[in-house]
Amino acid sequence: MFTHKLTAVSAAAVALGSTLLLAPAASAAPAAEQAAACRTVKDSSRFGASCLDSGLYRAVARCANGRTVPGPWVRDQSWSYASCTSVGSTVTGGYVQFA
Repeated sequence: MFTHKLTAVSAAAVALGSTLLLAPAASAAPAAEQAAACRTVKDSSRFGASCLDSGLYRAVARCANGRTVPGPWVRDQSWSYASCTSVGSTVTGGYVQFA
């Protein structure tokens, strides 16, 4: 079953497991570094994200075997999913990457 989370994230966000630590975005930051409201979901095999008004972004899954797996690039309110099954592992967390 997925767990849902709505978080404001920036390109400077650092992911630890499934918890996002946020770094403040500069007031004159380029669009790729401005904060966006994102919803994330996670289960044992995949990590997903959907963001509002953020341009291009993708979900990136952190896997138990130490690898990261990126999902496809998407735009505004579309869902990007990344799956650790593609590398024979399970999801431990993830983050949103902005273009």
